[in-house]
Amino acid sequence: MPRMIAIRRPVTALLLLLMTTVILSITVLTEGRSYANLDPIPFDDIRYLADRLGTRPISTHTLALLVVPMVANILLFVPWG
Repeated sequence: MPRMIAIRRPVTALLLLLMTTVILSITVLTEGRSYANLDPIPFDDIRYLADRLGTRPISTHTLALLVVPMVANILLFVPWG
């Protein structure tokens, strides 16, 4: 039988505020560094990455340019979703 753990409302609000601060800090620190030249077409980066990996090796820099914005978007929307 699963056990339910109750977290008080002020603690939940504090954790959400803390996570939002962390997300904003990461976003501000990486602003303009990794995704300045990418087009914001949905899932285009994933298609490009799959095509590129299928034909030839990919550099770490290119991989970071494609993966960092995706991870940042996931981190931004998970706590608020």
